[in-house]
This record gives sequence, C-alpha cells and structure tokens, in this order.
Amino acid sequence: MFLIIWGVFICIYMREQIIAYLVDQMSKTLIAYEVNGTPEKRLFRLRAIAKQRYEYLTKEEKELILFNLNSRRLV
Repeated sequence: MFLIIWGVFICIYMREQIIAYLVDQMSKTLIAYEVNGTPEKRLFRLRAIAKQRYEYLTKEEKELILFNLNSRRLV
C-alpha cells in the first residue's frame, strides 16, 4: 500500500516538474501575451497550455525533459 502511494506521489511530482519546465520555457516568449492582459492571467494561460502539452508528450520526451532537469541540478 505504501509503495503505491509513494509511486503516485513521485508521478505527480515529476508531472509538476515537467509542467513547470514547460511554463518556464514558454514564459521567455510572447506566447499568451495580450496587450491589456495581466501577468497573472498570462501565467494561468501558460500553465493551461503546458498541462495540455504535457498530455501529448511521448514517454521519451518526458524522460528527456527530466534528464535535462536533473543534469541542470548537478551543475
């Protein structure tokens, strides 16, 4: 039972890491930027786009992103 809960926690943690990475990458561009929009609205839109993009990532793409995130931490 504990292993199942721990595995779910790890999956959710990795999902949130990937979504945060995607939001960070998109925030450097003009995606979801509106002239009369606020930074908070833009962040919500970017997060929604990142969640949708996460659903369409292949397993290999997810592994590559996690590998890149972990290699950044080591440097």
